[in-house]
Amino acid sequence: MNVAITIDCGGSEGRVLNCGNKDNNGLVAVPNEFYHIPKNNFRKKDVINPASVINIQTSPDGRYNGYYGTGVSARPYDGVLMSMDSTQFKTKTKEFYNQFVYMVAQGVLNTIYCQQRGLDRFEEVKDYSILEKSPMWNFIDVIIGTNIPIKEHSGREDMTGELKKALAGHYTVEFPLLPTKPVFMFQIQEKYIGVMPEGGVCITALGSAIAADDYTLVVDLGHVSDDIAVYYGKQLTTMDSFSRAGSTLLADLESALADSGFRGNSATTIKALTTGKMANGTAEVDVTSIIQDVQRDFVNSVIKQDIIKILNRAGIVPAQIKNFVPIGNGMQIAAHGINMPASICSALRMDNVIVHMVDEDLRYANLRAVDKFTTILEKMYIKERGSL
Repeated sequence: MNVAITIDCGGSEGRVLNCGNKDNNGLVAVPNEFYHIPKNNFRKKDVINPASVINIQTSPDGRYNGYYGTGVSARPYDGVLMSMDSTQFKTKTKEFYNQFVYMVAQGVLNTIYCQQRGLDRFEEVKDYSILEKSPMWNFIDVIIGTNIPIKEHSGREDMTGELKKALAGHYTVEFPLLPTKPVFMFQIQEKYIGVMPEGGVCITALGSAIAADDYTLVVDLGHVSDDIAVYYGKQLTTMDSFSRAGSTLLADLESALADSGFRGNSATTIKALTTGKMANGTAEVDVTSIIQDVQRDFVNSVIKQDIIKILNRAGIVPAQIKNFVPIGNGMQIAAHGINMPASICSALRMDNVIVHMVDEDLRYANLRAVDKFTTILEKMYIKERGSL
């Protein structure tokens, strides 16, 4: 049998989508709180999400073997937190590949669960006791579509090739906390891994909306890095990654809220950024004005300056930009009206630019765009191998 999935290992969370899935609410997202659990620390425990702990029993050269988990369900095991370093290429770090294999395993589990349930989308709450073991679990081909930062995809080194080599091989993965302790044996082949550039894949997806002589600005404001690129038509002109990104905005906002008497953490700050409100006892206080001030300062002191650097390298000025493609969680237009893309356009005086909102949820813009290519890759697999 085959499983086709689209994966995005972001700075704030890992995401996996069943190929062709049409519903953002149906994807599986796990927090980027990723742990390697020492074997001696593992035992069966009652946790919130038993599917979040896996045991990679075999992998290419054994390099990914071991117990791994994410979020609150993994914390009781006193594991080693494996965080990606924004100062390094993702595709050069052990943490990235460990998380990627983890997301593949989650994609395999959830795809098979949906198949057995007769569902066309992932469910938020799952009854894993219904999983019926099948001999087909020993022969799973995994087709993968994914993306990596533009700087890594288009750099001097062939990081796309490195990623494919690092992932290719045979795997055996157990979900030891699920009722039936399912074990899946799957293989990943280089030719069935599609790797697209973050941001650039959205340019491709926009098709004829981007003319051959258009200058297009892409700003992918992630949690760990801010990737900025300029395209002429569909051709990449210049790009770079900057470390002051979504996490910087959140830290600035958390500090500003604290100065106004609101103590919180990253979770409450994210909620405030989304809703415009902070809890004050049993009441909620509107903090929109604080958020607007922080956002305006962040755009003017960080985003604007980084964009100007990229435009200078491209030899153009903001007025020459015809299309603006905002991507990432930091670009979400909040329910209370705070609009980061509009703030950027205003700061750079890009008054006549066309803003392309490539997905209703900009966190998943890259994922959605890549999924179209995963579908093509799956069709190629079926044509060459047949769907078992």
